[in-house]
Amino acid sequence: MLDRVAVVLDSSLSFAAEHFDDVIIEAEPLLDEHWREIAVHKDVPLKPSYLFYRKMDKIGALKIFTARHGGKLIGYAVFVVRPRHGHYDFAWAINDIVWVKPEFRHHGVGSALVAFWDAELARLGVQFVSVNSKVAHPALHGLLEKCGYATIEIGHQKRLS
Repeated sequence: MLDRVAVVLDSSLSFAAEHFDDVIIEAEPLLDEHWREIAVHKDVPLKPSYLFYRKMDKIGALKIFTARHGGKLIGYAVFVVRPRHGHYDFAWAINDIVWVKPEFRHHGVGSALVAFWDAELARLGVQFVSVNSKVAHPALHGLLEKCGYATIEIGHQKRLS
């Protein structure tokens, strides 16, 4: 496993801000893998609205940060950047999804991706970043705390049908 760490943390690892249409074809198989891993309601199919993402990207509100190894997509973090209705003078980045392929976890990729999105969002003038993590998958929660994020809310959900 030490060889894997050396490979993952060498110069073949890169991070970028990308546009939806430039990454979606490559991201689709990862989205399926991501969904199978973390979905709470596996009977509800993943069916994202590409129209929504394209519109948000077109107006500059969608921010997609990618992690690549040897040019191949291995992770992503997607945010919608906007003022919040109760705090309209501040720019907020609200996460949509965050995921790194399992074989690249615990090698610094997640920490580096968080540092990259923090720097990029700060450069864009974002003052607050909100990221959700699933209780059943605590790794993201631990990573966020390690990177200086605080738990400020606990969400609840109830399925009605």
